[in-house]
Amino acid sequence: MRLVDVLLAFPAILLALLFAAIYKPGTLTAMSAIGLASVPIFAKLMRAAVLKVKHEDFVEGARALGANPGPFYGDTFCLAPLRPSSCRIT
Repeated sequence: MRLVDVLLAFPAILLALLFAAIYKPGTLTAMSAIGLASVPIFAKLMRAAVLKVKHEDFVEGARALGANPGPFYGDTFCLAPLRPSSCRIT
């Protein structure tokens, strides 16, 4: 998460220009640069959503009842952050 904080310290356009300067110019490079510049924002958003769901009552209840952590956590922590990220994408 510290790397994401460092990347958020720089403006997105600066990160995109840095990436574009390192690789050869082209459409694929431009799309990759824009995508990589927006990764820190989504990483912070996903982390906040997972931490919010982690402390919900149903998660603690399932943990207390002895739910299998693999499928339960996979479904819960993969599907719950989709709502805020879909709002951010649009």
